[in-house]
Amino acid sequence: MSGGGGALRGLRRFPAEEERAFQAERNAARSRAFVVTALAGLALFDLYVLVDVLVFPRVAALSAAVRWAVVTPLVLLGLLLRRRRLARRPSSRVDGPLVAVSLLLQVGALAVVARAATEEVGDAYFLGAQVLVLFSVVLLRGDARHCALLTATALGAFGAAQALEPGTDPALVVATLLSVAVSGGFGVSMAAGLEAGERAAFLARRREAQLVAEQARLIEALAAANAGLAEAARRDALTGALNRRGLEEQLRALPDGAACAVMLDVDHFKAYNDALGHQGGDECLRRVAAALQAQLRPGDVLARFGGEEFTVLPAGGTDAAALAGRLRAAVQQLALPHPGGAGAVTVSAGVACGGPVATLLGRADEALYAAKAAGRNAVRCAPAG
Repeated sequence: MSGGGGALRGLRRFPAEEERAFQAERNAARSRAFVVTALAGLALFDLYVLVDVLVFPRVAALSAAVRWAVVTPLVLLGLLLRRRRLARRPSSRVDGPLVAVSLLLQVGALAVVARAATEEVGDAYFLGAQVLVLFSVVLLRGDARHCALLTATALGAFGAAQALEPGTDPALVVATLLSVAVSGGFGVSMAAGLEAGERAAFLARRREAQLVAEQARLIEALAAANAGLAEAARRDALTGALNRRGLEEQLRALPDGAACAVMLDVDHFKAYNDALGHQGGDECLRRVAAALQAQLRPGDVLARFGGEEFTVLPAGGTDAAALAGRLRAAVQQLALPHPGGAGAVTVSAGVACGGPVATLLGRADEALYAAKAAGRNAVRCAPAG
């Protein structure tokens, strides 16, 4: 009982969206084989007229007419409509109804031929047509529901056809229907196992794809987090400018002889900090950093060197002395009151250009001290390196 219950659970349809994806994938995987098998079966059905010519010559012309002029064009039309249907809706469950209608056409054609034959020949002729059931249910391999539909269709078609045939031996009717039922039952069982396997494989592929996608998402998120941590490690938490580590990375990328540096220091900052406390001092540094950043152009780099000191690395081709002048003026224009009696908050700047990069900051710092010695709120340039 547990095995049967497991098989039934394996045939349960998925939620709507997932079921459509399963049917579309299944149709795509078996469509070519379905068409080839259907055409091969139709060819065999048509070529069976040779048996009529050799064994049942009395009905050969009628058999050829119903096979070639009626059944074959309709089946080919059905395959064409199937192709168009699947092109518009890849998840369509069109195969079962198509095979059921084709089976009805073929059984009906054989019933017409059998009715035109003698009673003895007709019975034998019609009994041999059970191969249609085996072909439709087993070789075309639809899903379990479609195979059950085909079996019921075949039973009804064969039963009706033989019931309409006068003088049919009841034992022959029972034998025919039993044979159809056994063939159909075998096909349904086989289709159920196949479909359960396909559904399980589909679920496994979906879960694997979801795991791969989730893994890729996690890797991407981890990479972004690592990049964010790396960037945070290069930034000053108070001002958002590069920190000392970030500045050193930028310096390592500069060529000797062609780089410049501007060192800036907030004048009388200790007195400012002592008067307003660390919170006031931090706000001052944030506003000074924002004023400096507003004067920079793409490629220029601002870093907080430490305490109240900032460093700017101008992009190549920038006039460092002129930039230092704009930076000094921008801070003065903030007009931040200095509580230490120094008027507004100002900065002094030292500029160094050329020479080895290793000595660049040291020479800019010497020029900065020269600016402070000259009375602060000034710019001084170091001798060319």
